[in-house]
Amino acid sequence: MAEYVRVTAPVANLRRRPTEASPLNVHDEDQESQVLFHEALLVREETTDWLRVEAVEQQKSGPHGWQGYPGWVRKKDVTQAAGPGEGDGVVKRPFSMVRATPSAAGQAVFPLSLGTRPSLAGEAKGFFEVAMEGRHIGWVPKRDISLSAGDSTGDERVLVKTARLFLGAAYLWGGRSMPMPWSRGPLMGVDCSGLVNLVFRVLHIDLPRDAHDQWLTATAVAPQALRPGDLIFLSRQGDAGSVDHVIFSLGGEQFIEAAETGGIVRIRTFSQRFGLSLRALGESGLTVHGRRISFGRIG
Repeated sequence: MAEYVRVTAPVANLRRRPTEASPLNVHDEDQESQVLFHEALLVREETTDWLRVEAVEQQKSGPHGWQGYPGWVRKKDVTQAAGPGEGDGVVKRPFSMVRATPSAAGQAVFPLSLGTRPSLAGEAKGFFEVAMEGRHIGWVPKRDISLSAGDSTGDERVLVKTARLFLGAAYLWGGRSMPMPWSRGPLMGVDCSGLVNLVFRVLHIDLPRDAHDQWLTATAVAPQALRPGDLIFLSRQGDAGSVDHVIFSLGGEQFIEAAETGGIVRIRTFSQRFGLSLRALGESGLTVHGRRISFGRIG
């Protein structure tokens, strides 16, 4: 029988090797992704302090088809789980503070990042009860949680509103978390595909973790048909069939982008980013500095 664990920290790093991440926001090639509280991980191997896992809620294509995102996670950040079942809702605000009692004045336990899927055990006084994986029960405000039942998954306005919550957040290579106050642990932030993954996750749409796999999942659209919530993809230089960057479209000339280490998530235009308007890019063949630009829509 497969062995699963669940994340007990607000955010934990998923590493290429069983080594600690740098405390500085630098381009760290060993940083694969991040996993959020209650996220399910399939165990493949273990050492004294680390587990080699697949993050089953972050899909990745490979030679044998789709699989969970692979990497190493600290044992101290997880606990054993019965199976891969997901949570009942998803945090839709930048963060939601888990409290010891169902009250805004209750003792703070720890924050949950946008995109976290907690298991909801009950409700009272405008709060949901959160199962804490062996810890004491906690409570989060109902207004912070999006429930799958009855929530729209096709409203582009909700997508844009969620993407805008990341404006000003730090770019972090391998990042997949919202910077939060009162949180000890790894650096927090998003890379380009981490941002897109979390935005759609809030709407109960599971996208793959990486830009290339998001490109494979999307339906191609023409540049003149670009709508808010569509995705803009850049290929690797000289290789139009391999994508390594994704941008969230606001429709027309504007988009939200997590671009590079040392930067922040911000709104830009095609002219600012590429030196040409969207229309001019279309007329020039949608290729800039050897990188092919394409457009996709989810759903």
